[in-house]
Amino acid sequence: MMVASPSLYVDMLDAMRDHSLKPDSLIIAAIGSAPVPQQLVHDIVESFAVQRIYAMYGMTETSPLIFQSLASDAVQQAAATVGVVTDHMEAKVVDPEGRMVPMGTPGELWVRGYAIMLGYWGEEEKTKGIITPDGWLKTGDQFVLQEGGYGRVVGRLKDIIIRDNTNIFPIEIEEFFITHPDVMEAQAFGVPDPRLGEEMCVCIRQRACTALSEQQLREFCRGKLADFKTPRYFSFLPEFPRTATGKVDKLWLKKSVMQELDVSGQYLAMQ
Repeated sequence: MMVASPSLYVDMLDAMRDHSLKPDSLIIAAIGSAPVPQQLVHDIVESFAVQRIYAMYGMTETSPLIFQSLASDAVQQAAATVGVVTDHMEAKVVDPEGRMVPMGTPGELWVRGYAIMLGYWGEEEKTKGIITPDGWLKTGDQFVLQEGGYGRVVGRLKDIIIRDNTNIFPIEIEEFFITHPDVMEAQAFGVPDPRLGEEMCVCIRQRACTALSEQQLREFCRGKLADFKTPRYFSFLPEFPRTATGKVDKLWLKKSVMQELDVSGQYLAMQ
């Protein structure tokens, strides 16, 4: 069995392709700690020839799992959802006023149960901001709770790109670009725009020995992505910065891109 973050699986799959490796001894693969593109799940199953794959979802504040796949789940279920809520935990999805929304409706995921932290050490106000008086922890994730109890992460509420009053979730854009055969990883985020409020930038990590261009990616978008979801800016990087836990450091990426923008928001050469 192997438990790893999406970025680690991406690197392993890339190394396997480079060295023509075909491992066949891995029985179970588990993946979590960051949004997981559906295409990556299918690539793991195919390349590692695993018998089962588990999706996991949680936070440091929840010790850490809240949702996970069942042993009986098909690959597509593990690819499309983060599984079901773990035993002895409660979950609900709410609107901005904290009212529960119907099944299948996006909202913020709140969770409650034995695994929730007591609070942030020495930060009472911060704790009050994330845990309600009756014990619900606000995850900050836009989430859909489906009939049958399976959950799906839509994106981080704080990461929403608001372009001309239209909300765009980066995870949807990232999953789209991952389907390009020459793209290893993609990270999307908003950058300030004086007219639309925000425009979208996508950072691309392409496979070795490939030479993607911005024009090729725009052609890839044509007819598949709505115009308002098509990025205005692209950045090509050989590696993405990582946090200590192996997640992509999106804040660093955004700061790096912002350094390439002038005061009027015009895009400068990044390639």
